[in-house]
Amino acid sequence: MGELVIRAGRPVLIAPPSGGRLSARRVVLAWKDTREARRALSDSLPLLQRAEEVVVYEVCAAGSAEGAAFRTEEVVAHLARHGVKARAKVRACDDDRVCDELNIEAQAIDSDLIVAGAYGHNRFNEWALGGVTRELLRRPERFVLLSH
Repeated sequence: MGELVIRAGRPVLIAPPSGGRLSARRVVLAWKDTREARRALSDSLPLLQRAEEVVVYEVCAAGSAEGAAFRTEEVVAHLARHGVKARAKVRACDDDRVCDELNIEAQAIDSDLIVAGAYGHNRFNEWALGGVTRELLRRPERFVLLSH
């Protein structure tokens, strides 16, 4: 599945094993200051414009929360210029908890969609280190829109 996301040249929508219907009324936009996250934002803009609620969520290291708060507020301001109702949220935790935190937030706001940039590191590091993309692909708890 990861190879498809990398080679598609388009956003890829992953459905959860339970299937279901995508409403995208509430969306979690997983944010990281990368080209892939910016691409995911751009690719998902039509969905975000129709959403009732969008949470721009950056999960970061403990010492990075202030910078993450600034970045996510900038994204919220950008989205507002495109008619998207969004709010920022930042959570500091260990790298291996990022996917869990995204799913916890999605559950909390009753979101059926997580939007994320895919493979922010080179492919060897992504394989060796695990990575959020790999976790989202391996166990999608809801719909996931990935852009590379």
